[in-house]
Amino acid sequence: MITRPTAAQLVEAIRRELQEVVSPTVSDPTAADSLEMVDALLSSLAIRCQHERAWMREEIAATTAAARAVLDAGLDTSGYITAALAQFEAASTTSEHLDDVVRAYDLSGELLSRCIEVALSAGSGVRDTVLTVLETRLAHEIEIRGDFSLAGRT
Repeated sequence: MITRPTAAQLVEAIRRELQEVVSPTVSDPTAADSLEMVDALLSSLAIRCQHERAWMREEIAATTAAARAVLDAGLDTSGYITAALAQFEAASTTSEHLDDVVRAYDLSGELLSRCIEVALSAGSGVRDTVLTVLETRLAHEIEIRGDFSLAGRT
């Protein structure tokens, strides 16, 4: 396995080449806008290469802990959280292949959604636990996306 340069380092090298060599030669405004968009996408890709899998695993662990806090607080009177947690655990895998981690992350996203619905009206302890998981997830999304917008697109 090639560990150096990392995937993120390769993406950053591509970005530098595009910024330093290609961008100065582009005079067409549409092409320049496209180049800006490609740079934004590559920036997002580099961050994802570095952190995506770890962040998903961390968020999955935090979400299941929050779900258990909701259950421990006796807030799941309808079995709404229990069902989602059972579905998550049944599909759970230790595989680190990205597709498997994404599947687990998607299921934990549904679990988090249900926890938010139940915990928002709960006392501050459980509500704060669940909202902290959501805030972490949103912070990661913002870091990946940055100020991304489709350059020159409306």
